[in-house]
Amino acid sequence: MSHSDMLPGEPKLFSSPSGADEQTADLGRVLVDLSFSRADQPLSWCGAAARAAADFVGSVAARQLDTQLILASTVVILGHDQPTATPRSIAAHGTGYANEAASLRVAATAVAQVNHADDLPSRAASLPRRAWMPDTTWNDSHLRAERLALKLGDFALWCGPLTDTPETRSLIITIDAHAGAPWPEDAVLRALNILGPLLTRTYHGLVGQLDTRREQIRQRLSVSQRPIVAHLAAGLTEREIAKVVCRSPHTIHDHIKSIYSALSISSRLELVDLWFARRELPPPGKRHQVHSFRAWAPTDAPTREVFPAIPTTNNLD
Repeated sequence: MSHSDMLPGEPKLFSSPSGADEQTADLGRVLVDLSFSRADQPLSWCGAAARAAADFVGSVAARQLDTQLILASTVVILGHDQPTATPRSIAAHGTGYANEAASLRVAATAVAQVNHADDLPSRAASLPRRAWMPDTTWNDSHLRAERLALKLGDFALWCGPLTDTPETRSLIITIDAHAGAPWPEDAVLRALNILGPLLTRTYHGLVGQLDTRREQIRQRLSVSQRPIVAHLAAGLTEREIAKVVCRSPHTIHDHIKSIYSALSISSRLELVDLWFARRELPPPGKRHQVHSFRAWAPTDAPTREVFPAIPTTNNLD
């Protein structure tokens, strides 16, 4: 979404004063796009973050080269069930690749590289390909041949924790050059070091707090009620939910009453407010009378938006 596409009254994250640093302006624009992307699920957030990374890093690198440069990017969220367990991919999405297979292969390679690195992703780091493979090895490597088959050249990645407890979730951002394209490595790494922490902050606001809230809601419900509550918050009717979960409308109706009771609410509107963290979750045990259900079509994202602070131009030097 560009500034011109914003609704009246929506705050602008960045407005360019005369003589403002162009790199800061680029960062402001991609963060506005991300903040207004309505990406409140890990997969949709990864897609929005990948586009932001490709746009911003590409603009910084192109400015150093003084020519246009289009980069590809993949963003992966890693989950750590246990501190000693191998991290698993929770969500991944790429942009700028020749096809989806190339994007998936890049994501898998990035996860493997991080899993074999020392002390990553317990700390934030921006690393070039040379951190794993020097030029002499790279030229004749299987990885280079595989990437050439995917029409890709050199690469770099940023990795860091998404939460205060690194064993919970981590973030990987990959930046990929297309085969034969120039590779201004210093500019790429500098841009990644700026963007990585800011994307982490937008994750907390757009996805992290909603993940926490929705898990709190699920913990109060039975196993059979948990899939129903998500469809209910999405605006599906009882009959539509019944078809999705293969139950009768009467059974769904009874489950919905039990869900309202477990969450101490009395309407779908209250449920949606809880689902998108617009109101506090009532303490368990308090019971409300369940009124007739309201026909209501919810929005697809929380109203609260996140606007990370833009670094000063000195941070881009």
